[in-house]
Amino acid sequence: MRSKGMNGDNRDKGQDTAIRWEELDLVIHNMDSATSEQEVEKILKTMIGMGIETARIMDEGVWLRYDPARLSKETICQTLHQSGFRAGVFQDSYSGKTGIAS
Repeated sequence: MRSKGMNGDNRDKGQDTAIRWEELDLVIHNMDSATSEQEVEKILKTMIGMGIETARIMDEGVWLRYDPARLSKETICQTLHQSGFRAGVFQDSYSGKTGIAS
């Protein structure tokens, strides 16, 4: 399985680092080429520092760690939808709950 990661350290040195990160697996049905993977990566990189700590592009999907106090999984999916990607929750890695992919 192919995996490409991106990381961001969005914590200031003087801030409390007790963030309750959650993990999320997204399926992106129409991310089916190197170009579309690059576009998704570009979109997610803009969200690092806004609530996403790290993300990894996988075959037909993304795994990411995010701060739900700053960014919801619905907002992440909506941002990808607005760029033309059919993204949905495949599985919430923390709770094990699955979602409906569009």
